[in-house]
Amino acid sequence: MQAAVGDMRAQSFYGFAVILQMYLNSNSSTQHQIFNEEESLTFFMPVDRELSKFTLSPEHLEDFLLSHSMTMTLQFSDLIHFPTGTIVPSGLHDRLIKIQNHGKSNFYVNDAQVITPNVCINSMMIKCHGIDSVIKYENDDYPNNRRIDRAPAAAGTVRAPPKT
Repeated sequence: MQAAVGDMRAQSFYGFAVILQMYLNSNSSTQHQIFNEEESLTFFMPVDRELSKFTLSPEHLEDFLLSHSMTMTLQFSDLIHFPTGTIVPSGLHDRLIKIQNHGKSNFYVNDAQVITPNVCINSMMIKCHGIDSVIKYENDDYPNNRRIDRAPAAAGTVRAPPKT
């Protein structure tokens, strides 16, 4: 995880790196162990200017991180094969990410455009991509006060379409 955090900082995604480090250093992290070195994850990281507009309390760090992740490792070269309209689970069981694929320079996860692909290059199990805004979900009341469980393991079976 530290290699991924280093990559985030190297590409100026300081806000997301701070949120991730705060979570990793919290009691929640040691209790839930949702982010460990064996876990396959892809993060979608909002740019700092957009992240700074978002209010996030410490008790919602985990939900925020999970709502900006998928429980599979995907380089941008994998993501670009998902056709427009593909729906994939986020790290939260009740949050789905809809893909809008109009080419490498016009690729969206929900309403957020991927603007810096392949940020995390030094971790085998964690990949991350910079996005231009915080991901919004339909009927979004985020953050909310209820505990949201992690997406079921079966959600990780979604695979990128084969390369042609």
